[in-house]
Amino acid sequence: MKKLKYIAFAFTFYCLLHTRVSAQTVYTRYFVAFTDKNNSAYNINNPQQFLSQRAINRRTNQGIAVTTEDIPVDTAYVNKVAQTGALIMCRSRWLNGVVVRLTNQSQLNSINALPFVLSSKPLARVNPSKKNIPVAESIASDKRTEATQADRFDYGLSKDQIYLLNGQCLHNQGYDGTGMQIAIIDEGFYQAPNLTVFDTLWHNHQVIAAHDFFTDDSLIYTNSVLGGHGTEVLSCIAANYSGHMIGTAPYAKFYLLRSEIDSAEKIIEEYQWVSAIEYADSAGADVVNSSLGYTTFDDATQNHTWADLNGRTSVASVSATMAARRGMIACIAAGNEGNVGWQKISVPADADSILAVGAVDASGAYAYFSSVGNSADGRVKPDVAADGFGAYISYTNNNIAAANGTSFASPTMAGMAACLWQANPSKTNMQIINAIKQSASQYATPDSLLGYGIPNFCLADQILKGNVGIKSVTLNPINILCGSNDCQLTINLYDVSGRIVFSTQTKSSQNNSADKIIQSLDLSGISTGMYVVKISSANGITYTKKLAKS
Repeated sequence: MKKLKYIAFAFTFYCLLHTRVSAQTVYTRYFVAFTDKNNSAYNINNPQQFLSQRAINRRTNQGIAVTTEDIPVDTAYVNKVAQTGALIMCRSRWLNGVVVRLTNQSQLNSINALPFVLSSKPLARVNPSKKNIPVAESIASDKRTEATQADRFDYGLSKDQIYLLNGQCLHNQGYDGTGMQIAIIDEGFYQAPNLTVFDTLWHNHQVIAAHDFFTDDSLIYTNSVLGGHGTEVLSCIAANYSGHMIGTAPYAKFYLLRSEIDSAEKIIEEYQWVSAIEYADSAGADVVNSSLGYTTFDDATQNHTWADLNGRTSVASVSATMAARRGMIACIAAGNEGNVGWQKISVPADADSILAVGAVDASGAYAYFSSVGNSADGRVKPDVAADGFGAYISYTNNNIAAANGTSFASPTMAGMAACLWQANPSKTNMQIINAIKQSASQYATPDSLLGYGIPNFCLADQILKGNVGIKSVTLNPINILCGSNDCQLTINLYDVSGRIVFSTQTKSSQNNSADKIIQSLDLSGISTGMYVVKISSANGITYTKKLAKS
């Protein structure tokens, strides 16, 4: 993962404070903020001019209004900035400004003199230093279980990461991402068209568009310097190689968006990220995954602090929240800083109304490197967790192997969120997100390591359909809360060797509430030690949890 972060608490005020830079510092890229959109040729009453029909439908279906923030920046303003000789690199309608590249500092003086320019903020210096690009860490793989014959897909090596989320439950009902659109904001997608796991992806024309917000679009697949991290992330969702690897939403359609500069760590990347998520919104994407994060930069004066992790400071975090307010589901990797100095989540995982995704192993245990929460303003972070320790991905050399990183937990979650929304198309993005949280393993007792825990997507589907089975489980003693529609349960207790040492079928106790409670199952005859309790309901929902019997 990468690090990035900036300040939008009062975005305009911050820019004004930082417009002046020391004489010895030479910047070549700036964000230029405009004062208004008063003379724009666009109108919120005619959104078809600047939003796709799919983006409009997403808003309409969720009761979300188109606002002036959605209107593109004033073309006349952009042209007058360009007339100074500055090169327009990208635009942001939500931030109402442009990123420019200067060839001399006199251009900046000319830009700041324009009456509609509110402020200019330095983003990157000349001659950026080379940075080390994080790559997936290949690790020795354990032998994973064979696919269940009843499953629709033969998951191969990816079975455990699907099963951890009970994702096969949705897949077996036919929910595989069909009809959903997912945007991936990442590094390059080197070799993606040439990998076996993506044969179906290209054959079915599931990639709608690929765009590079820093350089030539045509290089996004072919230039190794641009990186292949995006390709590895894509495999967690889109792989469709029976018996070897299946992603979480193999039949979704995709926008592949590169926002990263591979040679340096510059705050300009955050603005490119904003342009990318705005693109995803206007194109009509339902779900966005970003396995990128930002904390510090080559220019230390632009670094973030832990206090910035409030969802209102970084422009990327602000924009992630704005995407959520426009009806999208954004899944953001929490970060890989849990065992190093920073420790905390990175930007934009601190955004509100998104799913910041931490990492666990295939058994559900916290991954030591996964960044921790909470947010600076006390919200639960990360929100949920998925397999990111020994998770299987496809590398750009066509090998499928295990790797570590919240970079892979997040897309696994994003694909399942798309399938869940496919199964419940009338629900809003926040209803989908809330159901995912409510289904998670520690929803009643969230913490700063896994947030609400590991979602159960079969349970989330039942919650959305109003047919709730198991709602929560507490251990020592075992207490189970379930919905009134499904309170016949099978409970098995397994020892460390996988042998069943306790088994029972039970019904809930009678009470006057809509929910039913099964209390205090007697485990007095069980020896002390570590166990796994597996609780299965009549409608196929399964709850699995480690248990220490003392």
